[in-house]
Amino acid sequence: MPAAQSFAVFEALAPGATRSEIVGRHGEVWKIRIHAPPKDGQATRAVVDLLAKTFEISRARNEIRRGHASRDKSVLIHGVTNDEAERRLAAWEAT
Repeated sequence: MPAAQSFAVFEALAPGATRSEIVGRHGEVWKIRIHAPPKDGQATRAVVDLLAKTFEISRARNEIRRGHASRDKSVLIHGVTNDEAERRLAAWEAT
């Protein structure tokens, strides 16, 4: 069976935070803190890096769909099921 795609929405809570981390669920979105400043795409690249690390996938499998220059980002994670996405995000949140 081919791998499904998961559409996930993230809200970058705090660019320029002390460290990059997934904070937890806030309604329908996952909140994250990003260490990188919101300048020249640094925070957006940091979101992609954090997701790649969380899902143990290459950066290329994360596609920013909306919000390149916004705190609210829609990200399509290729090759990850919705259940797997929820499990890994919840595990990261628990650390």
